[in-house]
Amino acid sequence: MWSGMKTFVYRHKKKFLVGGIVISGAILASKYTQRKLIEWQEQEAKEFLMKTRKDQHFRSTEKTCNQTICSLAETLRDTITKITNTDDLLIKIRNGEGNKVLLWEDLKVQVFAQLSSLLYSGLMLVIVLRIQLNVIGGYMFKEKMDSQTYDIFSSTFQEHYLSLCHYFLNKGVKDICTLMEKHTRFVLENISLKQKLSLQDIEHIFWAIQSSLNNDPFDPLRNLPKYLLPPLFINSVYKGVDAEKMKLIVDETFDILDSEEVKSIADSCIKRAYSNVVDKIASTYYSVPSMNLNATYFGKSSSPEDNDFKNITKVSIPLARIVPVIHGLYKEPPEESEEFTPWIHQFLIMDNINMLGANLYDAFSYSDL
Repeated sequence: MWSGMKTFVYRHKKKFLVGGIVISGAILASKYTQRKLIEWQEQEAKEFLMKTRKDQHFRSTEKTCNQTICSLAETLRDTITKITNTDDLLIKIRNGEGNKVLLWEDLKVQVFAQLSSLLYSGLMLVIVLRIQLNVIGGYMFKEKMDSQTYDIFSSTFQEHYLSLCHYFLNKGVKDICTLMEKHTRFVLENISLKQKLSLQDIEHIFWAIQSSLNNDPFDPLRNLPKYLLPPLFINSVYKGVDAEKMKLIVDETFDILDSEEVKSIADSCIKRAYSNVVDKIASTYYSVPSMNLNATYFGKSSSPEDNDFKNITKVSIPLARIVPVIHGLYKEPPEESEEFTPWIHQFLIMDNINMLGANLYDAFSYSDL
């Protein structure tokens, strides 16, 4: 029997050899596949965990950004209100001080300048803080995931970096207000307060202000770093932090603000902001008597027949009656149910600004892990 088995094995040794190789290969392939599957599952779990952490950190960064904007927006609005002297002019007009015609002419310019300053400055504040918070947020997440030194972006470092916007609040805003007054005066100087304007005419005035600014070499939206960041980086100012790292992140912020993409986003957003203003003014054209401010400014209300207006594209209102309406825009504080005023909230919900922040966070938080 053993002789027969040996003879059988000898005659089929090639088949046994091939079969052994196939079976061994199958076993090895199975083990390799199992190991790779386990590695793939571990990698997927790791990537899912990192993505979850990244999403949570990004949402936290966005929340912090909005809270920072909210706290600085009121300071910004108060600063612009103090720089532009609309309230002083109104007091003089109501008290009968000085030349009433000249005071109204000056008020006309200052009201439009104040509104434009609010729109441009509010937009710039949202852009720079969205950039700063997402850049440093991305850096912090990357270094945390890479298990590198996390103390580089300490609270002191973050405070120094975010304090850059104080330059904008103290110096940049004043320059913007001065520039706005110059261009609004140029646009409005030949428009009489008695001239009746349609809603399209108001829209054209805003367009003319933007066009005039676009042709100015100091246009804020074409020179964002000039108004938003200090002109020089001084190491001695940033004691207690990594000066080289600070200079790197400030330079990166400068480059982002000076990029054509950000300029294009800013240009698109300011147009939408002015369009929102026109929509707000349009409500006064639907029902002229609703302009209760007229009683304060002119001592009389609108006539009853004004209620017959239906097609606002055919309605014309004297500029003098539109000035108080524009002056009242964005002056109201946020309602109890709202966190932000409409003035700053319109920029917070603009998709292209939010997409810019998300893209920057993703770029600066990218890790090979």
